Amino acid sequence: MNFLDLIFPRRCLGCNRLGSYICNACRTTLDLRGQRCPECDRPAIDGMTHPICLRPLGLDGLVTVFENRGIIKKAIKSLKYRFVYDAAEELVNLVPDSALQNLPIKSNSWALYPIPLHKDRLRWRGFNQAEKLGQFVAQRLKMKMIDGLLVRTVKRTPQADISRREDRIQNAQGLFQLNKLSTSNLPAGRQGSQLSILLFDDVWTTGATMKEAVKVLKRSGLGKVWGMTLAR
Repeated sequence: MNFLDLIFPRRCLGCNRLGSYICNACRTTLDLRGQRCPECDRPAIDGMTHPICLRPLGLDGLVTVFENRGIIKKAIKSLKYRFVYDAAEELVNLVPDSALQNLPIKSNSWALYPIPLHKDRLRWRGFNQAEKLGQFVAQRLKMKMIDGLLVRTVKRTPQADISRREDRIQNAQGLFQLNKLSTSNLPAGRQGSQLSILLFDDVWTTGATMKEAVKVLKRSGLGKVWGMTLAR
């Protein structure tokens, strides 16, 4: 237990019980999400994009861990909007090993990349929730996390504030561009198509944001790009 836990003890975000952000009782209410093709949304083995659905600038697969409801939804919102950023490690520790084993990461040619925030939103929030969560996912997968590949070109209405699917897709168009200095952020010997990316975000709703990021990454000549989200 650290000093801050003594002053501000952790309480369960579901039942307010002292000890942790998600207590053992509330953990039993977690619902694992079945894997689906990111293109057609039909069931898919290990989240792999169906061969018939594969597109040159699309995701090669997607792994999502939990249904975005109940205690998981509340915990992610607390992380993002109540700035309970130290809940990130606890959330990632809830991810079962079986979910991580679905990912096709078999060599050191892979790196995790969290979806970036716009610089103004990052300044206001003080942290990127995808990066906070991604750090612990990368640790569990024993893979490198990189940053700086993409920049958000414009500040737009947050996707969470948009209800219609069509409006979310339109809002995400042209959202990212490749960072001109991005090659300096790549690990040595992993330039271009030698590098494959695990693109990470906290929640998948329509997938518009992640799909827009994939387009830019693949146009740059990267290898495979899989997506991973904590909830959907």
